[in-house]
Amino acid sequence: MLGLALSAFCRDIAASPSQLVSANALIDADMRSGPMSSVPFDVLFLHLVLPASVDSLQPRHRLKNAWSVYWRTAASAFHLTSLMYGRRQPAKEDGGSSGTEGIWPILDKPFQLLFGQYKNTQTDARVPGADQIVLLSPAERRKGGVFVPVDPQGATRTPEDKLRLLKQDRAAREAGRDPKTDYTVIWLPRYWRTKIHAFIVVTLTTVSITLALGCFVPLVVGRAAMAMLFTESTHDGYNLVRLLFSQVL
Repeated sequence: MLGLALSAFCRDIAASPSQLVSANALIDADMRSGPMSSVPFDVLFLHLVLPASVDSLQPRHRLKNAWSVYWRTAASAFHLTSLMYGRRQPAKEDGGSSGTEGIWPILDKPFQLLFGQYKNTQTDARVPGADQIVLLSPAERRKGGVFVPVDPQGATRTPEDKLRLLKQDRAAREAGRDPKTDYTVIWLPRYWRTKIHAFIVVTLTTVSITLALGCFVPLVVGRAAMAMLFTESTHDGYNLVRLLFSQVL
């Protein structure tokens, strides 16, 4: 649906370039907008102020910390901490209510229609404990997956699961690896597959909104601030940088 809308929009623009006026209301494509002054302050800023500011503010470190906080918070809210971090949390493995349990039966049906039928029961499972393990062939993984459901004592629940576990152990030993270190046992909550799908949707939505707000809001507010200082229009680079630095500093 989105692709069809974008295609129709591009055809309309190609047929009538005047419609670009409304599209440029947010992003300034007017290359005639000039600098703030005849003195090249922008060049001095890029060479002197910007490198020191980046070293001082450490944006990569800040973004990494913010992403870590979001990931931990979201994983805990979706009861996926054991799956995401590979560690058990007995206090949360009783399926306790978090105020959102009623939404999962509702979301489960459309997700299963979209991705196909899958098992969604609460269980312990033996899962890969590292990224470098030796997996079974793609055909075997499509047949039964990588996760092997087990009971609280670590024993498989069905003969098919036991056979798949033995195949995983054999593949690991043939590659000179130890299955005990390659695999670990975690807890999967009820509707865990649906929760993973919802986690991905929420994460993509959050990132999209954050990027949009982080770019367009400073841009619009920066334009308004620069309009009060200069009579002529300035390039959006000045508008964006000025407001970003005023927010951080």
